[in-house]
Amino acid sequence: MTDEYLNSNPDDDNFDIDKALDEIDEPITQPDDLWLLGQHRLLCGDLKIPFGGVKRWRD
Repeated sequence: MTDEYLNSNPDDDNFDIDKALDEIDEPITQPDDLWLLGQHRLLCGDLKIPFGGVKRWRD
């Protein structure tokens, strides 16, 4: 699995960041949100507080 990750191409899923940003009217992200970005995952938190405010890391 590590070799697959290290040898993967992050552009291979054709995710268009500019198109995604254009679709945002008003930001709605909250701590502990998990966004699916093509084949990628983005877990949102706040690094100014312990555990970044991300509950799923504490469970």
